[in-house]
Amino acid sequence: MGSCSAEGEISKLAAGLGSDLLDGIVSGHTHQPIHHFISEIPVVQGEAYNQYFNIIYLTLDRRSRKVIPALTQIEGLIPICEKVFKGTNHCDVKRLAPGDSPAMVQASFHGESITPSTEVEAWLDPIRKSTEHFRNEVLGETILPLTHPRDRESPFANLIADVLREKGHADFALVNSGGIRTSLDAGPITYDGIFRALPFDNLLRVVELKGSDVKLLYRIATSGAHGAIGLSGLSLKVRALDLPAEKTDLDLNGTLDSWESNRLVEIRTAAGEVIDDDKRYRVATFDFLINGGDDLSWFMKRVREKDVNRSMSGYCRDLVSDHIRKQKKINTPDQPLMDPKHPRIEWVR
Repeated sequence: MGSCSAEGEISKLAAGLGSDLLDGIVSGHTHQPIHHFISEIPVVQGEAYNQYFNIIYLTLDRRSRKVIPALTQIEGLIPICEKVFKGTNHCDVKRLAPGDSPAMVQASFHGESITPSTEVEAWLDPIRKSTEHFRNEVLGETILPLTHPRDRESPFANLIADVLREKGHADFALVNSGGIRTSLDAGPITYDGIFRALPFDNLLRVVELKGSDVKLLYRIATSGAHGAIGLSGLSLKVRALDLPAEKTDLDLNGTLDSWESNRLVEIRTAAGEVIDDDKRYRVATFDFLINGGDDLSWFMKRVREKDVNRSMSGYCRDLVSDHIRKQKKINTPDQPLMDPKHPRIEWVR
């Protein structure tokens, strides 16, 4: 659920710890704008992609050395822009009315103009120069754009899933949408581009599961709680994300969370074969998911440690980079990473 809902992590944290222990919460990860009080605790989160920030003003009683809750204030969302559209306080073109194209003017904060810090620029300059060679290395070329929509099948996610399956010698692969942070235009692919798309130090892991657990894993992954997924070696039919879905209390905690929605209509191998409930399969994925990320904690606690291969080294972005270097050209018209005629995910309405 969203961070502000009663079932959300932030709401549970605020209610569980209480204002006697916490003076404020600065959160992240869920991409939601939060700037209000939850259980009398000020909570802030600046949405996504470093577009905004918030401020919590806390007033301290010098004698008791405690915060005075009645004087606590929140300011935000505050856009992070060197220039903003005239007459607004933002630089987000998506928020403009159709046809509007106001001039850009210098942004200000509390009456002061926003300009780059010369001290920070001086500190960063030698770092940029020392990494320039690596960042600008051209790994290969994508003929079609490597787009990454988070609410439907993604060519970029499919590429990463294919690489993980190949490197992990696995039957299937699973990639969470949030692990990929941007798309890439058609043309040369640099290491900097791959790093921006895969900034997390995710490691390749392979888990061995019975077919019945493979079905359960992909049921949770396709619940819609975290958008669409990237996959390899499988063909799925999934109930559309904008439609309601039945829920089952899988963890038996008395609540029905969004990850317990069942949208998985059908699961087969890429060759069209039915998954055998008793057969054991190898699934390659990020260590983030193996460690319980994106609501997989309950599922992964059911998996035996001996069934998880944690011996593989190297960051997933480097595995993807090596693959692109080897292939030279990827996502070509004759070998697209997302084939509309043979989708890896078919959305059912």
